Order: sequence, then C-alpha cells, then structure tokens
Amino acid sequence: MENQTIINKLVATILSYAQKLIDKAAFDRTFRARITSIISDGKYQIEWKGAKYTVKSSQTHAVGDWVWICAPMNKWEELFILSA
Repeated sequence: MENQTIINKLVATILSYAQKLIDKAAFDRTFRARITSIISDGKYQIEWKGAKYTVKSSQTHAVGDWVWICAPMNKWEELFILSA
C-alpha cells in the first residue's frame, strides 16, 4: 500500500475518533434554531439539522421565531432557549 494512502486512512480514523469524543463531551452547546410549534406554556418544539427537539423557555415565543438554544453539559433532554 502506498505511504500516502496509509497516512490518509490513519488521519481519517483519528478524525473520526476525535469527532465521536467531541459529540459525547460534557460541555455546553449553543446553536440557533427555529421554533416549529408551541407545545404548552413554556415548552416549544424546534427544528435543528432536520431533527425536532422540545425546549423550555421562561419567555413567550411564536412559531417561526429564530432563537438561541443551549444544551447544558451536552444534555439534549435539558434544552432551553437563551434569554435575549
């Protein structure tokens, strides 16, 4: 096998492993998403990267609003909308 091919495969493996570690790491994630529906008082559904999530907020929002979302310590079951 050519040296460059071996190096490319090694780099791809390292990058894949590093991405898996980052995806599971316990740090806050902040991203922007659109509200797709109102579930109840203080609960909204958002769409992000093609997936739908339930988020909490102490503020009032409307369907179609773009908001900043926080996943505290990478806990996706605890998503909330950041205050403006």
